[in-house]
Amino acid sequence: ARLMQDERLSVENINNMFDRIVEQSQRRQSIDNCSPLISLLLDAACQVDCMEREDNPNKRWNHRVERDLRKKLFALGWG
Repeated sequence: ARLMQDERLSVENINNMFDRIVEQSQRRQSIDNCSPLISLLLDAACQVDCMEREDNPNKRWNHRVERDLRKKLFALGWG
């Protein structure tokens, strides 16, 4: 979460990281069975999402990143 704040990563950057992890993974990803990297990315996104807007130096962060990533992960499990 600190890296996301300090580097002011955009939502697009986070989505690209998620997509790259899924692409490089050798197994099917789902909510029940996801890689540790995806789990860490979701946890960090959640921490940044929960921050107050005034405390987050990245003003482009929209507070819905973790939810959107979980939707993508859920779709991968059904897809």
